[in-house]
Amino acid sequence: NVPFEHPGHGTPGLQKIASGLREGFPDIRCQIEEIVARDNKVCVRWKTTRQTHTGEYRGLPPTGKEVRVTALQLFTLENERIVEFWLEMDQLNAVRQMGVVAPEHYKGPRLGLFVLGSVFRMGFLTAKWQIMKGKAKKRAQASGATS
Repeated sequence: NVPFEHPGHGTPGLQKIASGLREGFPDIRCQIEEIVARDNKVCVRWKTTRQTHTGEYRGLPPTGKEVRVTALQLFTLENERIVEFWLEMDQLNAVRQMGVVAPEHYKGPRLGLFVLGSVFRMGFLTAKWQIMKGKAKKRAQASGATS
C-alpha cells in the first residue's frame, strides 16, 4: 500500500520502490526517527537528510532541487515475515520543494505566474532530460560497438 502506482508484491515490489528512489535521488540518505512495535505491527518514522532530484522520478524530469521528506511506514508481520506494508510520505511538500507545485502562500496573479512558469519549466526539463538520455544511449551503443 503506497501513495503511488502499485509496485507489485513481495521482495520485488520493495526493490522496485527502493530502485525508483535511487534512480530519482541517487544521493538519498535516510534517518530513522522512531520505531514503535506492538504485537505484530511495526511502525517506522523516518526523514531524508539528503536527497537531490538528479534523475527521473515517477515521470518527473530531474529538477536538481534538494528535497527533504518525512514518512511513516507500517509493517504487519506473520511468522517473522512482512505480510503487509504501508507507506505514507509527505508528497505534497516534496513536489513543492521540486518546484512542481506552488507554495501554499502563493495567491492570485503570483499563483498564476507560478503555474505558467511551471508548465514551461517542466517542458524544458523534460526536453533536456530526453536529450541527455538519448546522448547517454548513443555513447553506450558506441562503446559497445568498439569493445
